[in-house]
Amino acid sequence: ARYVRLTVSTPTQTSDTATRIYELEVYGGGQSDLALGGTATGSDACSATETPDKAINGSYTGGNSDKWCSKVSGTKTLTVDLGASHALSSVVVRHAGAGGEDPNWDTKDFDLAVSPDGSTWTTVAQVRGNTADSTTNAVSSAGRYVRLSVITPTQNTDPAARIYELEVYGS
Repeated sequence: ARYVRLTVSTPTQTSDTATRIYELEVYGGGQSDLALGGTATGSDACSATETPDKAINGSYTGGNSDKWCSKVSGTKTLTVDLGASHALSSVVVRHAGAGGEDPNWDTKDFDLAVSPDGSTWTTVAQVRGNTADSTTNAVSSAGRYVRLSVITPTQNTDPAARIYELEVYGS
């Protein structure tokens, strides 16, 4: 289908007439989150509960500890090993606001790169000035490894990068 329509006939369980949709996601057939179940590595974590594996566990609404967080100086990196090379179609990044934190902590500037071997990288997306809680980045590449490089971690001077989920789609 080219279009998807959501029609709400009963907006709430009460007499409230307001419809509240926080997100509508539509996925094509054959696309799955290849990062789920992969292996993640990254820059030093903010705490022992905010490690890289939290960014590929399939959950981004589990509260403030269900994320990868790093506040090392300079560029912060999060890398996922997909286990094998895949044709990739998009990378979704769930930033702080998607996890329920202050949207001012959404990642402002970042790059996405792919690699067949973990050492030779090709940049597939450069995002600058982001303010969205979640970003979907179309890619047309193949690779086994996907790396997120956080250049400017937040909208303000907070030094911590907060990634609630890194989803990699392809076949």
